[in-house]
Amino acid sequence: MDDGDLTRVIDTASVGEVGWVDEAGAPRAAAVLPLLRDGTPVLALTFDRVELAVSLSGAARVDLLVREPRNTASGWTPTAWACRTRLVEDLDGDLYRDELQLQELRRYPPARRYADSPLLMREHWWFLPRLVVVLEPERTLSPPPARSDAADLLLVTADGAEPRCAGVRREPSGLTHSWGPRPTPGTGLVLAQEASFPDLESWTAWSLPVAVSEAGISAREPLPDVGPVGPPRLWERWRAERQLARACRRGLAAWQS
Repeated sequence: MDDGDLTRVIDTASVGEVGWVDEAGAPRAAAVLPLLRDGTPVLALTFDRVELAVSLSGAARVDLLVREPRNTASGWTPTAWACRTRLVEDLDGDLYRDELQLQELRRYPPARRYADSPLLMREHWWFLPRLVVVLEPERTLSPPPARSDAADLLLVTADGAEPRCAGVRREPSGLTHSWGPRPTPGTGLVLAQEASFPDLESWTAWSLPVAVSEAGISAREPLPDVGPVGPPRLWERWRAERQLARACRRGLAAWQS
């Protein structure tokens, strides 16, 4: 895949997933919104996600997958890349405002409540500073199939210091490997996410460890339900906004101390 194809895929993509192995050797995964900076995928993380930014930037390799078919535009195709990472601090929010804001407002409508005008940006100043994780693709991986439903989960296992990403389906009988490379035996991690499309007013994700063996994939605790997600009630939105503001201020203060 050349640079033009990468730009087209990311620019027309919806939400994505990343899988990596952290410094402790544990497989990790997260739901993300990939954006573009100078033709390179980036994650513009607010300061409530400091731990995620630091862990991603310290990984030997991060796999980026875009396989959610909803909210995509013409020309999109499910794709995955193996990436090296670096972290760019944007404490004043200048990089975000100049290069990433319009992409995020277009792709993630809830951001418009915080940064859709100079007045909103002044009121929600804590939303502008970002930790920008640059995902520089080293190679294109075998393309994953498009997600079919909420039971289509991502499985990450550790191949040394590098992730091995595959798919599992959540069936009444348990978890079944559905696509991608054979998982590495040992401890794995499954990631599920769901959102209210097309507004993304609700976007939820969870990840849990699983045991991977020749006999199959087994959850170590009951898996949460992930079903259709509807828009939040007014009081739920108000509470979420206050929690986000507090977390971003706290993360930014800790980063600068």
